[in-house]
Amino acid sequence: MSAPHPPPLLQVDGVRRLYRRGVKRPHLALDGVSCTLQRGVVNALLGDNGAGKTTLLRILLGQLRVHGGRLHWPLGPPTCRFLPEDGFLAPALNSRQWAPALGVSAAELAATAEILGASRLLGRAARTLSKGERRRCELALVLAGGAQLYVLDEPATGLDAAQVESLKGLVRALVRRGATLLLSTHLLREWEDSVDHVVLLHRGRVRREAALAALLAEYRLWVPTSTPAPPLPPPAFPLPGRAVAPAHAAAPPGWEVRPVTLADVFLREIADALAPRPLSGGG
Repeated sequence: MSAPHPPPLLQVDGVRRLYRRGVKRPHLALDGVSCTLQRGVVNALLGDNGAGKTTLLRILLGQLRVHGGRLHWPLGPPTCRFLPEDGFLAPALNSRQWAPALGVSAAELAATAEILGASRLLGRAARTLSKGERRRCELALVLAGGAQLYVLDEPATGLDAAQVESLKGLVRALVRRGATLLLSTHLLREWEDSVDHVVLLHRGRVRREAALAALLAEYRLWVPTSTPAPPLPPPAFPLPGRAVAPAHAAAPPGWEVRPVTLADVFLREIADALAPRPLSGGG
């Protein structure tokens, strides 16, 4: 008999969060959000601007209260380290001065900074660093400390391609040691090979939640073999220079089939959510 699946790290049940834009115009940032944070994997929180990603992150970090629903940690709240999108380094301080406050030893910081190519930056005041240099120092401080959960909001901001690969290597090493990652990002193509579980938000609601492999298996990419492209049948959804179709649909003449990417699926899902709904009949 197979072993039972471990419980998720976090269960989000029907969470609502209201912001007030004046007395008469409340804005429902999260509208009954229910999803899971899977344990010991890289979870990606995806969505377009204004989808509610940052609000949800702040709620699970305890920075915002909910106006409905609840968070359930089956085994209790984990130890957590957080990298905010806008960073946290004070202009006059350097990374070594920050390390004791974050519970990071000099040896841990040095080892992580070396992987990120930030060793020579640790003694410099944050105000003297470029955006990418500050980000690497912040990442070194956050990822060097031991925790059960790492929450990273747009962690690759300002990094070049080689630095992103180094960061992804660190992330996977943390997962191999048993940590859980929650990653919020718009860089879908850069992170696709490192993500295990996807939660896609749109307009404050969960549009999709699935293991990445299962989500990608639902679709295929169709690419035209001639110019102009042949007519596209209704099951496929057109994107610039390509189309996303259900995996079971057969490609018509003039189109070849390729594997779909997370970015393509994201555009397909969001576009479908934005499509106008037919009017219902009756009163």
